[in-house]
Amino acid sequence: MAAERNRSDRRNGTMTQFRGSQDTTMYAPLPSNTEAGVPKRTNAKHASANPLHILIAACLLIVVLGIGNVMLGDVHYSSLSGLSMAAEQSKVSVELNGASNASMSDDYMSSLQTAVDAINGTEIPADATFSLNALTGQRTSERGYEDEASIDPKADRGIDCLASALYRAALCADLPVTERHAHSFVYDHAPLGLDAAVDRTQDLMLHNDSSSSRYIVASIEGTMLNVSIHGEPLENEKSIAVSSSVVGTDEKTNDQGEHVLLYDVAVSRTIYENGVLAHVESISENTYQSVMSL
Repeated sequence: MAAERNRSDRRNGTMTQFRGSQDTTMYAPLPSNTEAGVPKRTNAKHASANPLHILIAACLLIVVLGIGNVMLGDVHYSSLSGLSMAAEQSKVSVELNGASNASMSDDYMSSLQTAVDAINGTEIPADATFSLNALTGQRTSERGYEDEASIDPKADRGIDCLASALYRAALCADLPVTERHAHSFVYDHAPLGLDAAVDRTQDLMLHNDSSSSRYIVASIEGTMLNVSIHGEPLENEKSIAVSSSVVGTDEKTNDQGEHVLLYDVAVSRTIYENGVLAHVESISENTYQSVMSL
């Protein structure tokens, strides 16, 4: 498999996310002198004389008021205010029933829906890095995902469908992709070269190199998977068209005795600014296998 050309060093950063109607307000604990919701009177002189109480109160005030976010580890949960003012920079829609070889099982759809719920509304602040694996967490059957350990590497998976759509949306939104892995076999739910495979050791990572936040919106509507990137309008009214092409083919017999056809695929982006062609850039080169029926 040819090495990708769009890989770059990972940068440190944090991610921000809201989750639907989840309550993200941090409440200070009730005072220890409260019974049945009715606070007892305290000695004001004694309370004001305790510097520890003042320090605790000040810290709680900073946490509650500070930038309107609640920090949980490396993930910040925020309100919808930023997203509501952001413009849609790109959108990718995938017809889930359009793939001839994909199994639309309950496990597949459950895995896809769980991953969609995990990333929907994610805010990537300026100079921060998004990790799909970090947002979806450990993908186990108990958490609604297909069991990665038991799936044939050639099989289509719900998490890969989402990763591939997000990868394409990022390319069209000029959101730098710092880690992406191609499938080794032809993948049904994305054009050749525009797929993304994720597992326990492979991630899809995006870095926001702009000066303002970017947002990821994902949903399943009927048989359509929709993924879009939102943020401030791109400079110079930039628009991006992504294309892939087969630049070579070959045949071989693999270690399992299967006769396979190999496709060498190149991906490029055509960038327009103010309605005028600005430049064309190469994104990646990958090789895919397709088992042939004899």
